[in-house]
Amino acid sequence: MNEIDEQRQKIVEKVRRYGNSAADAVLSPACTFFQHPDVDGLIGYRLEKSCAVAYGDPLCAPADISKLVQAFQEHCKNEGWSWIYMMATEPFARWAIQENMCKVMVEFGEELVMDPHDDPRKHTGDHASLVRRKVRHALKEGTTVHEYLTLNPDLEKEIEKVGTLWLEGRQGLQLHISHVHLFSDRYGKRWLYAKQGDQVVGVITLNRLESCNGWLINHLMHLADAPHGTPELLLVTALETVAKEGAQHVTFGATSGVELGEVIGMNGMSLWVSRHLFKFITRYFHLDRRKKFWEKFAPQSRRSFMLFSEDKLRFSTLKALMRALNISV
Repeated sequence: MNEIDEQRQKIVEKVRRYGNSAADAVLSPACTFFQHPDVDGLIGYRLEKSCAVAYGDPLCAPADISKLVQAFQEHCKNEGWSWIYMMATEPFARWAIQENMCKVMVEFGEELVMDPHDDPRKHTGDHASLVRRKVRHALKEGTTVHEYLTLNPDLEKEIEKVGTLWLEGRQGLQLHISHVHLFSDRYGKRWLYAKQGDQVVGVITLNRLESCNGWLINHLMHLADAPHGTPELLLVTALETVAKEGAQHVTFGATSGVELGEVIGMNGMSLWVSRHLFKFITRYFHLDRRKKFWEKFAPQSRRSFMLFSEDKLRFSTLKALMRALNISV
């Protein structure tokens, strides 16, 4: 392993140790990592012009957050950058606004989490009934789910092909926080794939979150002609798998609300424009679709925030956010 690979491995290990719902975005090739010599941890951010957009909370032990955040923001000031924290948890957001680490706190959505031992098929109601029906249908069509455990380049190509075809099949405006790099940064990552006969028809990735004895589950993809219920079968199998291993926490990541919630530090025209612009983006990008899929599994909701170093809405800030969200048409 060369020096660059060793450095990357250390970064990945820190993300697995302290990571949260933004762990996959932090490991994007587009990210830069800020570290402090006295802190075991990092802040992953994407620099867009003169704005550093950090993904999630700082990744370190709770006792080191203040030192890491202050050092990061001092670095930004020295470089002449503004900064944004995307997908911040409520505890970190409250702390940051109270300690004057940011000027604006905006509730933009929610993180969807669940206990993997809470089997969604055993619930009552329409959502649980729908999950049961879809899983039964996929099984009836001969769909099976397996974990990718032994190095197999040919199988990897088949799994990656599912991701490629899934991405090619997406149409219209797109918005996402991380690109699909299925087999990069393998430490702490695992894969389940669905087959119908000899064909791989779906895949789901799991990213280890050691700090909460849990997993970030994302990149749930399937072929257009995969049996109905393939995504649901993949997910319930993933939940069963980590539950048997004693995991206590699963997150599906942050999802957007239909409108901005609590806002602190922004007033007047900036607030008015922000609320209306957010409603337009939510409707235009159909951001509620992602939540509609996950809510079938009865997750719990945790408020998710953005934090800004400036109290005025600037075009450069909007442009940085658009780039960080990989907005494309």
